[in-house]
Amino acid sequence: MLNVVCAGLGRIGAQHAFNIAHRTPNAKLLAVFDPDESKQKWAQDNLPKDVVFTTSYTELLAIKGAQLVWIATPTPFHAEQMIAAMDCDLNVFCEKPISLDIDKAQAVVDHWRTQKPHLYVTIGFIRRFDSRYQLAAEQLKKGAIGRPLVLQTQSCDPRDHTGHFVNQYAPVSGGIFVDCAIHDIDLTLWLFGDHAQRVKKVFATGSSTVLPKLKEYGDCDNVIGVVEFESGALAQYYCSRTSSSGQLLSTQLIGDKGRLTLRPEAPTAQLSLSDSVSIAREASEERPNYYDLNGTAMLSEPETIVREILNGSKPAFGLEDSVRGLRIGLALQQSLREGRHIEL
Repeated sequence: MLNVVCAGLGRIGAQHAFNIAHRTPNAKLLAVFDPDESKQKWAQDNLPKDVVFTTSYTELLAIKGAQLVWIATPTPFHAEQMIAAMDCDLNVFCEKPISLDIDKAQAVVDHWRTQKPHLYVTIGFIRRFDSRYQLAAEQLKKGAIGRPLVLQTQSCDPRDHTGHFVNQYAPVSGGIFVDCAIHDIDLTLWLFGDHAQRVKKVFATGSSTVLPKLKEYGDCDNVIGVVEFESGALAQYYCSRTSSSGQLLSTQLIGDKGRLTLRPEAPTAQLSLSDSVSIAREASEERPNYYDLNGTAMLSEPETIVREILNGSKPAFGLEDSVRGLRIGLALQQSLREGRHIEL
């Protein structure tokens, strides 16, 4: 049994805490932290009665018997909280991204590598725990599409009509490429492998037609970003904050011998390998949300991490990829603001 404490009870953090408490084999949730005292009622209503609630992160780290800290706090706190957890000799999971500052992100990696290399420390890129993307990775490894040439992704969030996103979340999110496309960037590094070792340049463009206030933060509501790797491989990302059709995700990988297409929101089989026949479907009234598309992976994620820690295994992917992905995301965000290519 692995003893876990959770930091952050926001939208994603609360779901993580619930999953760890009720749906993760060999895990026991000891305590949760959130600086907002009002979150205590949610904890009392949804978590086992013996789970401790605290508004102090320091107290959370001092919980007797804790072995893993699960961090899902706002991004500006990630780097500091990860280092503090490592200094308490605790294994660490942290939601993406590792930081909004490349130097702080690198400091986390350096601290782990030089001071605490025996600890299990990883970043939460949910698609790496999704069986559908794992299947795509296996197909690529087998050479099903030959040499990968182009990766195209679509990541669309439903439009928030409450004002919370524009007024509270967006100003501290780091921007659409760092907050949203970071999943697609990590996917690129994973699936392209050696073909994504070195980035040549990036370019981004976008508009703030629906949510014009985003301009105040140097951000947009709909964007397209392109990454050119020195290997010749290309990645193209389309991200939106204004989807009227719910949460939408799609990935297409084009190689010199074939194509892989992945559409997690499709109601039936979600992975197709060309040259198969395309299947058309009528428009659905359903509007999938984040949990509809990622719910299974959100269960697989803690189950995998708990199992690996108990078995003494290392994470399947390293912190270094998190820093590489952040560097690309920040460069795309810079290109979006400045309207020019950014060379890396």
